[in-house]
Amino acid sequence: MFRLTASCISLCALLAAALPAMADELPDPRTVSYAFRVTPTNQNSAVKLVAELAIVPVDVDHYEVAWRIDQATFTELDTNGAPLRSWTVDSPDVDTPDRLWWVAHVDPQSPAINEFASPPDLAGVAEADDTQDPDLEYSLSAGTLDPAHQNMYSGNVAAITHVFSEYGEEEPIEEGNDEPAEVGG
Repeated sequence: MFRLTASCISLCALLAAALPAMADELPDPRTVSYAFRVTPTNQNSAVKLVAELAIVPVDVDHYEVAWRIDQATFTELDTNGAPLRSWTVDSPDVDTPDRLWWVAHVDPQSPAINEFASPPDLAGVAEADDTQDPDLEYSLSAGTLDPAHQNMYSGNVAAITHVFSEYGEEEPIEEGNDEPAEVGG
């Protein structure tokens, strides 16, 4: 027969009270990146442009975390992976009602990188980091991933519709519709 002692009951009550509080703790800030390749469906193709989002958790609701995007950085690379030029925007405009990016996580305390495969709609102008370069008009949003691409990059893949252009220019530096991009961070 099993008997609960007073100390065991106290310990169980303490753990039961702590678990909901632990579940509502915020994870650490992080950076999420999306790598756009010269040939999007070839994961060995050179990376042409990288979009990095510096994100900070601000709220948690069970398994969903609300992330604030503090900064977006876009870097154009040459075929050897060396940076050609870059652009930055602080507090980019997030097209959601609360301006936050709500992401469902299996474990909110340890978000997996593949859980960031659906970025919110982002659009605007990023300032060139080198004043000699033109600013960048950017637009990116989650797309629909073709089932044939779901296992690219060990499953750390997103389908993204995007356009990156020098400010005022019609010809884009990089664009794609529902193209696979490697998610990193």
